[in-house]
Amino acid sequence: MNDHKKSRAGGNFLQILRIREFGAIVGIAIFFVIFSVISDRFVTIDNLTTTFTMASELGIIAIGVTMLMISGEFDLSVGAAFAVGPMIFAIMINNGVNEFLAIAVALALGAGIGFANGVITIRTGIPSFITTLGMMMFWRGILLAVTGGFPIMLQRNIPLLKYLGGRVAGGLRYSALWF
Repeated sequence: MNDHKKSRAGGNFLQILRIREFGAIVGIAIFFVIFSVISDRFVTIDNLTTTFTMASELGIIAIGVTMLMISGEFDLSVGAAFAVGPMIFAIMINNGVNEFLAIAVALALGAGIGFANGVITIRTGIPSFITTLGMMMFWRGILLAVTGGFPIMLQRNIPLLKYLGGRVAGGLRYSALWF
């Protein structure tokens, strides 16, 4: 009876080892332990909230990209679209446009870029990799032409931005909650 339990436990352990994600989980655990030993500030609330905030912004974008990759498509224009939206928002705000209208236009432009990528890919049969590569270069060119390579600073305080990127408590930002 005891040998049966041992062989069953060994079989369960082998099944766990066969899970593809197991190696990544072990790797994360090892690095977590190493960094915890090396630095006394690694496992602190400040570091964890900062890390989670930064990861959440990338994670929100990664969710959409993951859906495309699951379907066998690619979108290389994500970064450019991610830059165009805030640029349009900032320009509109600096020109006195209502903040809700400005964010609606910026989001609609982002959706329009994605829609254009999809229509071009589907209607012409051009691979999404090529379509979105071209779209990325197009929007990066637009960004460079409009901004001259310098950031656009908001000229007035926008209360709405507090709920999109402000702090909830401590170092935790709303983007972490959105994620």
